[in-house]
Amino acid sequence: MKRRAERPLGITILAVVFGVLSIPFFLGAIQSGAALAALGPVGLFLAMLQLLVPEGFVIAAFGLWRMRRWGWLVAIATLVILAFLYFEALIEGGISARTVGRLSVPIALIAYLAHPRMRVRFS
Repeated sequence: MKRRAERPLGITILAVVFGVLSIPFFLGAIQSGAALAALGPVGLFLAMLQLLVPEGFVIAAFGLWRMRRWGWLVAIATLVILAFLYFEALIEGGISARTVGRLSVPIALIAYLAHPRMRVRFS
């Protein structure tokens, strides 16, 4: 039987953070979803993307905790969606330290997960 690789501390922290963050992201998506949907097709698309993020966090947290390839893929996809939403907010709301800081977090996490040393642990 093939033994799974030991989980790095960074992945453990990321899995726990993803699990915890799924709750406020879900509540925020529900709260802003109705307002976005009122904006028409683009707003409805953005509301649907916002609802994908918390579900992605839960699935990714479970997959990362278990060191599964699909967990790594879901984490990357969820972070790409989150970066897109933050980029949209940056374009819409203007450049500020807060919006740039928000955008930099998912990009840094994508870079961490995509690093060859980390990616090979999920193969």
